[in-house]
Amino acid sequence: MRLVPAVLIVAAALLVPAVMGNAGAPAAPAAKAVTLTADEGAVAKNGKVVKDGSGMQVDFLAYKHGTGLDIKAGRQGTSHMPLHKHKKKDKYKAVKDVPCVKPLDSEKNAYLSLPEVGRGFTFVGNKSSGYYRGVVKSLAAGKITVEFEKCPE
Repeated sequence: MRLVPAVLIVAAALLVPAVMGNAGAPAAPAAKAVTLTADEGAVAKNGKVVKDGSGMQVDFLAYKHGTGLDIKAGRQGTSHMPLHKHKKKDKYKAVKDVPCVKPLDSEKNAYLSLPEVGRGFTFVGNKSSGYYRGVVKSLAAGKITVEFEKCPE
């Protein structure tokens, strides 16, 4: 039996992950998309849409604003969870392009007023743990479609 020097074993251990990439790493959760009307919200961890004008049972929701809709984070007590609005001029094609900026406590009760397609935002989960990024995908006839996914912590 021939013994392999320890240096070669260590080198092989370092090279195998580099060649294989993230093959052994768990896959990131897939992005979800929901279409909401006024006073509907979504639970981020499972994408379930809930009729909840209060925001107490969801992570984010749509509110009627004139002929359009606003987006707010879910609510605990009398305050909505923090929501960070990315700059209006910044437009995103997909949720993976939206920076995962963790909302600050000072961003409680913030909301996206009449958002446009491509507008990005992040929000702290109310019913789901962690924080999430989202992007407005479409707006039509009192409906808003939002694509979202959990941010790495």
